[in-house]
Amino acid sequence: MTKIEIAQGGGMFTYYLISPGERPYFASVAYHLWGRECDFDSDGNDDEALAGGWTELTVALRPDCEERVDVDPLDQHEPLVLVIRSERDHLAQATASFLQAYCGGTFADNPPR
Repeated sequence: MTKIEIAQGGGMFTYYLISPGERPYFASVAYHLWGRECDFDSDGNDDEALAGGWTELTVALRPDCEERVDVDPLDQHEPLVLVIRSERDHLAQATASFLQAYCGGTFADNPPR
């Protein structure tokens, strides 16, 4: 991933991934961040969406869940824009890089207009 400036607001590091393709199995995001044997909590809409079509995901490392990443759609408009946020810069960057490598899409430091 090319180093990009991060929009930091409200204590959160934020990336935008515009027009991503099919998303990976949700657990692979946690495995990428903390290793295959990690104990993590998750929430999202992967059970409601078509396979590879989730748009909401939260992963947090147990037991204290202080390391956490949230992925949500910017809005319901096309193209799909995923907002990737974390209070920890390295987690936001690692998640954004992983998703971009898997899904494709374009990074932006501000939401598209």
